[in-house]
Amino acid sequence: MSVGQLMFDVAIVGGGITGSALFYMLGKYSDVKKVILFEKNVIGSVNSHERNNSQTLHFGDIETNFSYEKAVKLRDAAEMVVAYLQNHDGLSRKTKKMVIGVGDDEIRMLKHRYNHFKKIFPQLKKLSKDEIALIEPAVVEGRRENIIALCSDDGYAVNFRKLAQSFIDESTSARMVVSLTSVVRHIKKTDEGYLLDNTAARSVVVSAGAHTLSFAHQLGYALDYILFPVAGGYYGARQVLRNKIYTLQDEHFPFAALHGDPDVDDGSFTRFGPTAKPIPLLERHVYASLKPFLGISLSRKAVFSMFSFFRHKRLITFLLKNISFSIPFFGKYLFARNARKIVPLLKTTQLIPLRDGGIRPQVFDTEKKQLLMGDVKVYGEHVIFNVTPSPAASVCLKNALDDMRRLAAQLGFHVDEEKIRNDFGGLSADE
Repeated sequence: MSVGQLMFDVAIVGGGITGSALFYMLGKYSDVKKVILFEKNVIGSVNSHERNNSQTLHFGDIETNFSYEKAVKLRDAAEMVVAYLQNHDGLSRKTKKMVIGVGDDEIRMLKHRYNHFKKIFPQLKKLSKDEIALIEPAVVEGRRENIIALCSDDGYAVNFRKLAQSFIDESTSARMVVSLTSVVRHIKKTDEGYLLDNTAARSVVVSAGAHTLSFAHQLGYALDYILFPVAGGYYGARQVLRNKIYTLQDEHFPFAALHGDPDVDDGSFTRFGPTAKPIPLLERHVYASLKPFLGISLSRKAVFSMFSFFRHKRLITFLLKNISFSIPFFGKYLFARNARKIVPLLKTTQLIPLRDGGIRPQVFDTEKKQLLMGDVKVYGEHVIFNVTPSPAASVCLKNALDDMRRLAAQLGFHVDEEKIRNDFGGLSADE
């Protein structure tokens, strides 16, 4: 019997870190009878690929655009990933991580944040300039401005592609089916559930990056949401930093701050980035994704809403600066000037352009006229849509747990809550 002739309980579209985490949770902690995961490439090959993201497990301690409440939720979700990593070798490495404040204004902001957040992150330390120099000399050498840092010894550099593949490897069985190089083009509602091209399923979870919102619109959901795809990029240099060093993020915009850190697989190689360039594609260098992007985001209402939002001077300045980093030849010099906030003596000649990063599918609400911070979840009738820019990888298991519980309530299968508590230390047991 072919895959297309079966009725699956759950169909997952997308084999990145979010889709594979749900596949893992369903396989290990539920008695659901039949699950299929569709991935058009191979597992973790797009935004979860180690060259396309920051390789950082975010906790909310040094991410300065997270509120106190969001930091608590992010910390608890990230601890689930830590519990998994500690039982699986070769997926991550421990590292120190710090966020630096340069100049009086940033120092004042970091001191205030430290006093407020040390209640939930007791391991967080406030470092003076001399203390920073002992840990990360390249951050202090040649620097005239005053500087402080908030530092944690409990950082993780993670290869999220390998983590996604590990989730699949731990879950594949007769009742758990993975269909690679399978492109889902259409999802249609039926009396029994859904038809994904030729495959039937009672429930569907779409975790396909920027393509997710296209499927949601296809089924009549989230029509007030459009996409603002932001393409990331990185530069590299040999033997510059020992640890993860972040700069302050803008609390008003959901874009990653400039940071530098050793590569997860080659600690002697430092990556700097990401840049954040708007691009009218759902997937980097896949020009066929221009048409679905226009289908999602090009309407009179959408254009008017975006125009009213993007008049903000700070946002325009931020985007123009990042676009300038892509200018041939001159872009590297402009980027080096910014990267010197982290490493003052960094030379332009040290920087090597790396493979382009992935796309972060930032969602814009045309009714509220605002970019939505973090991941966005849309619920429908036996269907869930996960639009997951950063920090999606850090919350992948908690997100999967929430989706699994919802699916279980709808379909009537059992979730082994006791096993979840045992494996994750009770962090995830309560709603």
